[in-house]
Amino acid sequence: PDSIVSASEPFGTFRRMVRHSGGNTPVLDVVFTGTVRTDANPDLYMARYTLVGSGRRSQLVLAQLPEITNEVLIQAGRDLVWKARHISWIANTSDPDTLPIVSVLRANGTQLTSNASRWQVDSATKVIYQAFAQPSGVLYVYVDTTAGVVRFRGVGAPTNRDTVRASYRPQLYRYTSDDAADTGAFVISDNRTLAAGTGSYSGIVRRPNGTSMGAGRSWILWQKGAEPGRPATLFMSTRRVGIDLRSLSLPVAQRLDREETVGLQPQTTPGASQFPSVSSVSVSGVGSVPFDIDVLRGRLFVDAVYEGLSVTVVYSGANGNNAVVRSATGILSQIEELGGTETSTGSIPSGPQSIGQMVPMQRAVNEGQVAAFLDFYDGSGGIVRPNGPVPSSDPTLATGKLWMFWTSPRGRVAKPGDAGLVLPSGFDILYQTLAPNFEFPSYR
Repeated sequence: PDSIVSASEPFGTFRRMVRHSGGNTPVLDVVFTGTVRTDANPDLYMARYTLVGSGRRSQLVLAQLPEITNEVLIQAGRDLVWKARHISWIANTSDPDTLPIVSVLRANGTQLTSNASRWQVDSATKVIYQAFAQPSGVLYVYVDTTAGVVRFRGVGAPTNRDTVRASYRPQLYRYTSDDAADTGAFVISDNRTLAAGTGSYSGIVRRPNGTSMGAGRSWILWQKGAEPGRPATLFMSTRRVGIDLRSLSLPVAQRLDREETVGLQPQTTPGASQFPSVSSVSVSGVGSVPFDIDVLRGRLFVDAVYEGLSVTVVYSGANGNNAVVRSATGILSQIEELGGTETSTGSIPSGPQSIGQMVPMQRAVNEGQVAAFLDFYDGSGGIVRPNGPVPSSDPTLATGKLWMFWTSPRGRVAKPGDAGLVLPSGFDILYQTLAPNFEFPSYR
């Protein structure tokens, strides 16, 4: 895209999706380090490519990502500039369906919404714009679709008390967006089959409708630059396809209130399993599908092949003894499963944007490039080793562990008895394993 002034460190993974050739042809997701001309800070971006043609004439073509609807834009300082999470919006003036929708909800309750047939193009800057005619004067809205930036000029421009939203079709997801440099992404796909659930664990039920599904989990590890009070270190996140029932993009009547969680059905007997109060999860063109749900954070996950399709979830929002039945409809997209703070506070709109969390380690001293792999060891495979642990009961052989290897300039630690001195040294290669308990209610 024109807005990317530099791109490096690409990392690609293949996936299959129903919305692309019915899932018969894989797509290529490429995560890379990029810098946008409107922001000098490097961040992680993701582009999706489809394969067109066959044989020697085949080529990769940039694909349209799922539509983003009613995203709450973030104001850049005190300027009349609002930024979206994602960039490279599709905007073909000859096809109104591809054009963005920008709306302003004022603090007094009045609202302005763009008209798809009234967008015009500035031939010099390629920015699209239109005018809102008001009794007090004219307000102009300018949209730099390549950079995902919306500007206002004229009478009645929005203030920091107003809410600016946009619906658009991006070609690049921006995974990270903060003041630190984010580089060197390493991506791992975990599409193991998750067995059908038969009960609950601390209020969380996996596949409660009794059907197995693919995990569709993407591990992302990367280097995050130093910030005040923190050296450069490694960050991580896991992402799955689903819908965030707390998302600010959902209408108030559809989303979980800040004080609510997804309700649980009453126990039939003391100590019996409790299932979430989710009446149905229906994907457009598919019907009812298996799902995982985090009842505390309000995040519901489905098989990754359904990304980009519309989903309707009928559920109960609970606050103490009070329960409200809600029906939420949205587009299935990548949302965070592990890591991040995009939760019910509303300070950071939830959706396909990762801010991750620090990789747990004893000490961080400008940690370097990371590489990792997922351990698919199957402890139930019946392997018997003389004088060794039994695979099915040995916690060190649990499947799904993540092995990490990375470089670090930290000093070597002396052996016990040497007063714990840190000896000077050059770079070392370190390793560790991670095994998050994804069954735990908070998914942390």
